[in-house]
Amino acid sequence: MIVFVVALLAVTTLIPCAFSFHSQSSSFPSKQKQAFIRTRNEHDNYLKQTANDGFDDDDDDDNDDEEVIIEDWRDFRAKLVMKGDNNAISDDDNNSSSNKTLWWAYDAGYLIEKGSILLSRVESTLGCHDLRQPYFHKCVVLILDHDEGEFTKGIVLNRPLNVDVTDDDIIYLDDDGIPEKLRPKSKNSSNNTTTKTWRMNFGGEIAGFYDDNPMIACIHSITTDLGNSVSDFILKDVLVTSLDGARSLVEAGEALPSDFFVFCGFTEWEPGQLHNELKRGSWYSAAARSDAVWEQLQQQKEIDDVDPRGSGLEMWQILTEKIKRVDDDDEGMVSSSGGGDDDDDDDSFTDLMLKEWTAEMIRMTTSDDDDGESSLDDRIIFRALDVAKGNRTVGVGSVVRGSSLDTSPFLLNEQLFHKSTVLVFQENESFSVGLILNLPTADTFVLETSSGNAIDIHIRYGGPSGADGEESLIWLHGSEALRSLRIGKPLASAGDSIFDIASPVWVCTHDQVAQAIDLGFAFPEEFMLVRGFSVWEKEEAGVGGITGQIVAGNFELISPSLVHLVWSKLISQKRLSEGTLENNINLSNEAWAVYDQAMAREATDSNSTTDVNRRFVFGSNVEVSQLSDDALRNWILLFLLGDAKYSSFR
Repeated sequence: MIVFVVALLAVTTLIPCAFSFHSQSSSFPSKQKQAFIRTRNEHDNYLKQTANDGFDDDDDDDNDDEEVIIEDWRDFRAKLVMKGDNNAISDDDNNSSSNKTLWWAYDAGYLIEKGSILLSRVESTLGCHDLRQPYFHKCVVLILDHDEGEFTKGIVLNRPLNVDVTDDDIIYLDDDGIPEKLRPKSKNSSNNTTTKTWRMNFGGEIAGFYDDNPMIACIHSITTDLGNSVSDFILKDVLVTSLDGARSLVEAGEALPSDFFVFCGFTEWEPGQLHNELKRGSWYSAAARSDAVWEQLQQQKEIDDVDPRGSGLEMWQILTEKIKRVDDDDEGMVSSSGGGDDDDDDDSFTDLMLKEWTAEMIRMTTSDDDDGESSLDDRIIFRALDVAKGNRTVGVGSVVRGSSLDTSPFLLNEQLFHKSTVLVFQENESFSVGLILNLPTADTFVLETSSGNAIDIHIRYGGPSGADGEESLIWLHGSEALRSLRIGKPLASAGDSIFDIASPVWVCTHDQVAQAIDLGFAFPEEFMLVRGFSVWEKEEAGVGGITGQIVAGNFELISPSLVHLVWSKLISQKRLSEGTLENNINLSNEAWAVYDQAMAREATDSNSTTDVNRRFVFGSNVEVSQLSDDALRNWILLFLLGDAKYSSFR
C-alpha cells in the first residue's frame, strides 16, 4: 500500500516557498479578485484597434454585447491577437457555430502571469536539463503564481500516473509536522463517509513523491460559495485547492473525487530565472482559454489504463501546434537507434530519456510486472554479506568501476560515473574520496622542467569537487620502472594495504614528474594529471562511503591483479577533442570491460554461465544499456567538450 505523508495545505498567494496549506482554516486570508470585466482602458484600446483595422459595421453590431462585459479578460486580449493574425487562433475546425465554444491559445512571447501555460521547447542542441531533469522534455506547465521579483511557481500538467490514492493512504501533518490522530469531518460534510479515491499526477519534483513532506494541489472548476472559499483563482473556471479543500467539497456533496485533477509536487523558479530561460529559447509562453486546459486534462484522464511511460505527450503536441510553433529535431544529441514496433519514427535521445525517467521515477509497478526487482534486492543482500565477511573491503589504493547492471544506476543522474574507473584516494570515518581516471578533458597544463622544456599535459576530470582550480591537481603513474626508481609513493603499501600486494598506482609531486622527464627516466605520456575529485559521505559509525556504493550495486571492486591492465588502456587516451572523442570512449570501455573478461574466463574454466537480462526502453527497440552509453557520451559533449555552464531548471 502506498502511504503519503502530506503537509496540510490551504492555498495562499505570493508565498515564496511550498504551497502553504493549513488544516485549521478552510478559507483564504485574502481572496484574489476575479477580473472578469473589461477595464475602460482595455475597452478604449480595443475600439481603436477595430477602427484601425477597418472592421465592417456588421462585425461591430455582432459585438455590441461584448462592449459591456467580457467573461474573461484573456478573451479580449485574444481577440486583439486574432485581429492582427488571422491564422493565430482558432478551434480545431474554425467552427463559427454559436453553439460551439471557441477555445484559443496563442504565443504570449515573454509574458508570464498567473494562468500562463509553459511549453518546453525541443532544442537542437544539448541541454543540461535533458540529462538531469528529463521530465521537462515536451512538458506543459500551468503557472499558479508569479512575481518577477520573488518567485514563479507552477505544476506540470502532462505527467499522469498509474496511481490511485485513497484517504486511508494519506497521513496528514499539522503545522508542526505532527501527524493528526483524528481527521475531523468538515462542518459542511454530508452523511457520505465512503473512502474517497484520488487519481494522482506528477506535478513537479519539489515537495513531490520522494520528499519527506509531499504536497498536493487539486485543480477544479467548482465555483460555488464553498468552492471559491477553499480555492485560489487561476483562470476563469480554473481554481486550485488543497486535498483537504477537495475533500470538504466532496463531503458537502458539491463534487466528486473525479471532478478534481490531483497533482503531487510542483516546480519553481527563482527571481528572473524563468524570464532568462524564455529569452534563451528553452520555453514557449502561451496564453490559453480555460477550455483548452480542461479539454486536454480530460482527454488525458479518460485513458483507463494509463502508462506514464507513453502518456502526456499528446497534450504538449496539441498546444504547441495550436500556437503555431514547430520545434527543430534535437539533432545535436546522440540518439540511439529507436522506434519499436508501435512507432513509425525513431525516438530521439530526449524522448527515450523521458520514457526511462517515467519508468524509473513515477511509474508504480505491481506484482505482475517483471522488471527484475526481486533479483536486484537479492544481489544487494549478497553484496552486503560479502562486505560483512571482508570479501569486498575497499581501502585507499583500491580501484572500482561503475556498475555493470543492465539498468545503469547512473542513467538519470551523475552520468559521469557510468562505466567509470575510479581510484580510491582517501578514506576516513566521514567520507571516501575517489578520482575518476577515464575522463580526459580538453584542458592542458604546461609542465616546465628545469632544463627549460615546456610540456603540455592533458588534464583528466576527477570529479565535481575541486574541479575549478589547479590547487587540486594530482599526479599519478602506474609504471613498474618508475616504482623501482622510487619516483612517487604508493597510495597503500603492502603492509598497510587491505590486499597482499601494494597498490600499483603511485602518487607523485609536480617536481618529481618534471625531474623524471628531464633525466629521461619517463615520458610525459606515462603520467596522469587529474583535476577534481569525487566524495561519498558516510553516516555515523562509518557506514556508507564507497563501500556503501558497492553494496548498493553502484560500483564494483576490481581485483588489484587487473589494475595494470586497466591502467594500460586508460593511459593511452588523448586530450579530448572532436577527433579523439570516439577513441577515448572506446579505450574507457575497454578498461571497464577488463573485469568482465576476467570473470568470463573464470566462468569458462568453471563451466558456469552468466544470465544477461536485456531490457528495452518502453515502446522502442533501444536497450537501456545503450541509452546509458549515449547519456554518458552526451555528458562528455556537454560538460567536458562543450565547456557549458549548467543553469538548473527548478
